Amino acid sequence: MNGASNQPGAVQSDDEDVRWRSIQRTHPDVMDTVHCSWRRRGNRVTKPKSKRIHARVGDVFLVPVSDEQDVYGQVIDQAGPQFLVVLFRSSAGSVEDIVGGGIQLAGIVFDAKWRNGDWPIVTNRPPVKVRSPWFVVGHEGLGNLRLENFDGSVTHVATPTEAAKHRYRTISSPMALQWAAEAKHGRREWNKDLDCFRDLAVELSSG
Repeated sequence: MNGASNQPGAVQSDDEDVRWRSIQRTHPDVMDTVHCSWRRRGNRVTKPKSKRIHARVGDVFLVPVSDEQDVYGQVIDQAGPQFLVVLFRSSAGSVEDIVGGGIQLAGIVFDAKWRNGDWPIVTNRPPVKVRSPWFVVGHEGLGNLRLENFDGSVTHVATPTEAAKHRYRTISSPMALQWAAEAKHGRREWNKDLDCFRDLAVELSSG
């Protein structure tokens, strides 16, 4: 987020305003008297409704793995409602240090956790460099085995040997990716249903 937009009297765009509210929900020590104002309705105290948060390529965000710890992630590509995201191995230091510390998990998810503010967006920067993933399409037995890139703009016929080096596209709930992060940080047990997040991270990091 642009630091200048947080200065008193500065004019914030709707997108910056929503991102600031998102950070406030998970970091209550960051206060803004306008955006954090409460309204009283009868005997009930309510907060103003927040607008939906729209993630975009390059966004760096936080994923909570416990009440005391977050891990950083980034949106590195988008194809319609699908977001290709990575979670970084390091969770301490500057954003630059964390991004440079390597990828631990990766997945293709929808945007629910950004829209509701559970994964607050903290800044936007050029996406970390990764190897472009390929996904298996079709079946060997049907004679239509192919590989396609993330956004489906490139596809080519694949041999069974070539296809074996890749995997079918898995589109996951963002909560499942959060569970994988929690498991990596010892907050829950790992299970084989989370392997897709680890395997995709390996493919993106290879080469």
